[in-house]
Amino acid sequence: MDHPIFGAHPHAGFLAVTYMFEDSQGTFRNRWSKGSEQDLIGPGSIHWTQAGSGMMHEEVPIDPPGTNKPCHGLQMFVKLPADQELSPPASFHLNANDVPVYQDNELSVCVRVLVGSYKDNESSIKTGNSGLTFLNVHLKPGATATFHHPSDQTAFIFNIHGKVTAPHSSSSNTNNDQEQEEVEIGEHAAAIFAPDGGDCIQLTNPSLDAPSEFFCVRDIPTRNHSFREDPL
Repeated sequence: MDHPIFGAHPHAGFLAVTYMFEDSQGTFRNRWSKGSEQDLIGPGSIHWTQAGSGMMHEEVPIDPPGTNKPCHGLQMFVKLPADQELSPPASFHLNANDVPVYQDNELSVCVRVLVGSYKDNESSIKTGNSGLTFLNVHLKPGATATFHHPSDQTAFIFNIHGKVTAPHSSSSNTNNDQEQEEVEIGEHAAAIFAPDGGDCIQLTNPSLDAPSEFFCVRDIPTRNHSFREDPL
């Protein structure tokens, strides 16, 4: 995205998450109706807008069209639990240098903890979704990262680039024993890990010469109704 797509627009009943990739050349300016400050969402930064009972919201690149500074980012909507849908609007922001980072001893695994925690590294963003975790993961060739997967939560990963494999249980043709096989998750593809699928998820970069990057997200399913248009 290198120019404004649409102007100020309403949100209600959910969280709107904007994350700018570290390789982004451009920066967003965030504005919303309940706040006086304008946050800049630069490379590696995250902005978390809790729309709650309702607010107006706008995010646009700060550089004029034609400057060849495209914004490379991701936006995700997170449904609020039913008892929080009418909560007061709020926003949370982390600049890139305020995001906690985990690295293993070999520097082959790098996890940016945007929301939630990972191996004693905890984000300062506190939302009403107590189980929500949002991680930006980098794996060097051959590296494996392990993620906690509570039995009451659903998790998914979204692969940004490179190769990622995950174990998959399948039944044998001759009996009901579960066998483990590796499933590859392609670029710009997602994989869902259902509750009760095991207490951890192991993700591996099988490449011999190329790094991989993906997002790992998990939360307790809300199981409440969603609306395509504002129900309020």
